[in-house]
This record gives sequence, C-alpha cells and structure tokens, in this order.
Amino acid sequence: MSSLSYAWYSAAANEQSKASSTALADKEKARLKTIRQKLQTFYISGGEILNRPLPKDISEKDFNAYSAAADAWLNETNNWIGQNLGAGASARFLDTSAGVYLSYDRAANAAHNAIITALIRHRENLSKMIEINAWDAGEAKK
Repeated sequence: MSSLSYAWYSAAANEQSKASSTALADKEKARLKTIRQKLQTFYISGGEILNRPLPKDISEKDFNAYSAAADAWLNETNNWIGQNLGAGASARFLDTSAGVYLSYDRAANAAHNAIITALIRHRENLSKMIEINAWDAGEAKK
C-alpha cells in the first residue's frame, strides 16, 4: 500500500469516526434536552400545587384532595425519575434531609405546612437536577 493510499484511507476513516462521534453527541444532547424538559414539567406542576391558595377554614374533604394531589405529584415524579434516570437520581430527588422545617403564614394547618415544606425541598432537588446532569445514569444503565 502506498503512502498516498494510506493517507486517503486514514483521512476517510477519521472522517467516518468524526461523523459517528458527532451523531452520538447529537443523540445524547437530544436525550438530555428531553430529560430536562420533563423535569421542568414536573417542576412547574409541583409549583402549581405549592402555590395553590388554601383557605384557613378548608374542609377536610378539600384538604384531603389537595394532599392527594401533592402525593400523586411526588409519586409520579419519583417514578419517572427512577425509571428514566436510575435509582441514584430517585434517591437524590427524595432526599430532603438538608433543609430545615419552616412555618409558613399561608399554611391552612400543620399538615399543609408540612406539604409546603416538602414541595419546596423536592422542587429544589428538581432544580438542581435540571441544571446539572451528574444524576443521570445515562445510556450505561440500559
């Protein structure tokens, strides 16, 4: 094989490698964008529950419906994270140990205050997950 032939072969091989590498990088960027969009959707829907005003004299029935909505959000969000990002990401989302318990004037009762606190902490965790992809098990888990 002449050096010119090898040079052409080497150039073609390098070009193919770069194209393949770019395609993989583009695929990974698209996957991470989809993940970020889903996490942002959960962040927004959690905020809607968090910011829902409850009257101080809320009925037990109405409060139970609010509490069930908060639980459903938490479960749906955590299940999606666990299934799509792995157990480490799920643990990160559920970890609320770093925060302090605060009392909010707008809370209708003590249980509502606990829900507000939990929602704030879970949304903080989502915010961190949206900003940094270190939580992602990526394609390696598949």
